[in-house]
Amino acid sequence: MDIAVAKRPLAGWPSCGDDARYWRDEERVLLCIVDGLGHGPEAEEAAQAAMAYVEAHRHESLPEILAGCDRAIHHTRGVAMGLARVHLRRKKLTFAGVGNTCLLIWRGAQWMRFASANGIIGARFRRVSPEEIRLSAGDLGIMMTDGVSNQIDLSRYGSLPWQDLEAFAQRLLTDWALPGDDAAVISFRIGAER
Repeated sequence: MDIAVAKRPLAGWPSCGDDARYWRDEERVLLCIVDGLGHGPEAEEAAQAAMAYVEAHRHESLPEILAGCDRAIHHTRGVAMGLARVHLRRKKLTFAGVGNTCLLIWRGAQWMRFASANGIIGARFRRVSPEEIRLSAGDLGIMMTDGVSNQIDLSRYGSLPWQDLEAFAQRLLTDWALPGDDAAVISFRIGAER
């Protein structure tokens, strides 16, 4: 599984309230994308607090991480968060999120969309029901904050996502990030053909 991360702050701001990270062990990968509400230093503080919590609790179930983070960052302005856990050997992905984050999986010639539940991490939310999908070799995934349009036209990129995932992640921000917000993406591919 190959992974690339890209983010950028709102133009003119030194701090970025959106963040994207991942943690890998032998069997699993945890992907996390967060969007601190608004932008600027307080949004960045909320995003950093959320990421610190996820990193410290990354072996828990996705609902446990979301619920624990909700309690842990209640002193911040809060975040939207998307989590995806990939079981590498079983080729299974589980997604759960709260707020304006989403996951897209490109398979064959179409996008499969996974949306987050309503709410804000840090300000309470209703129970989340994780979604699962079996992954196939060649699947391409994109997790994003709402600073990135989810109407991505993959035909613009030819073989780039399968040849240079880092460059593809950066191009997604260049081409699809919205001008009035911070933005972050995680791109990944499963058993990509070269």
